[in-house]
Amino acid sequence: MAAFILLVLASLNFLILASSITFIKQYQIIAEKDTKCDKQNHTIAGKNTNFAEVGLNVSVVSIDVDKKIYEKIPENRSIVRSASSDTASSSINALTRSAIIRIENNITLYSEEKVFSHFFVHIPKAGGESTIQVLTALLKSSNKFQVTEKEYQYRLCNEGTNFFEDFKDSYGGVKCNLWISEQPYDSRADHVYTITRNPLEHVLSMYFHCTESRDHEKLAHLMPSLDKWLDHHVERLETGVQQPKLARQRQKQPPFMCYDPINFQSFFTGFNSTMTEEELYNKYDVIGDMDYFRKSQCAIFIRYTGYIPPSCVCDASTTSRKLLEDHGVVHHGATFNTTDKQVAKIMKLTAIDQILHERVKRVFSRQVKDIEEELGITLCD
Repeated sequence: MAAFILLVLASLNFLILASSITFIKQYQIIAEKDTKCDKQNHTIAGKNTNFAEVGLNVSVVSIDVDKKIYEKIPENRSIVRSASSDTASSSINALTRSAIIRIENNITLYSEEKVFSHFFVHIPKAGGESTIQVLTALLKSSNKFQVTEKEYQYRLCNEGTNFFEDFKDSYGGVKCNLWISEQPYDSRADHVYTITRNPLEHVLSMYFHCTESRDHEKLAHLMPSLDKWLDHHVERLETGVQQPKLARQRQKQPPFMCYDPINFQSFFTGFNSTMTEEELYNKYDVIGDMDYFRKSQCAIFIRYTGYIPPSCVCDASTTSRKLLEDHGVVHHGATFNTTDKQVAKIMKLTAIDQILHERVKRVFSRQVKDIEEELGITLCD
């Protein structure tokens, strides 16, 4: 891993100095092993790392590589996270964050080991399936992936409910570098993303998924009325019943074999009421808000790839909160009319999720501002 980090950082210096040194020569200088790989004969330019292509500005300054400084960078941190540390070289800081992400993605593409680059925490019933479809479509529409062969591409991979240890390296001959799973936040990933939802809408969506969805039709007969379902979980909360520790258990909670709505989103995001906005900001590259669904998806794509999709820029035609996958559900959390008593029960079940939702609004707004200021664009709602 140390040799790999050194390889990445040497590639950064290569771009800034506009050097003609090839990628394999850099590897030979830095790496501790003599192993050679034909793929490493490609220069950075040969990997389509052309920042001008997407309007990214790279400061061209003559800065020497300080190998000693590079060696201080922890192995489990990405270049982007390292760039904000006190030990990072000014060579790294000369690049935009999007430029660095593109370099990371190009380098990990040729890594012989599995690099947990990007992870999307798929919170069930928070627009995850639609987000997967949108990100995939944006990725396929990018010029980079239309004009290159499979061996020079990467893709996002939907792992369902699998654990990291079971994530596949590739699908269809294309290497994975963003994995999506209905599993909680994992600090082993270099970059983490998710989208959260208004807790009231979220709980209602979980209930109607279990009563109306084609995915749950074989178990729908187990479901009681909304009031009885809420009463059951309020009683569990008030009597201090231990919450399931595994994500899969929280999605099929006996006796109804439906979701456990007690602070469900906080469980998946690894959030607690003492977590500050600053901690949440540093924990996620993007933690989106389903109230700004399209903007959340665009922000995730930009931070994941370093590319700016034209459809995400404000002067383009965009649609807010358009779900591409409704699972056959008739009633939806955003439109269902609840009684005051039902709202009170849901608020009790989601007390921590309510805090999370309020903090996400401010954190996401800050993350969007970062992107807009860096790239000189405006993301549409």
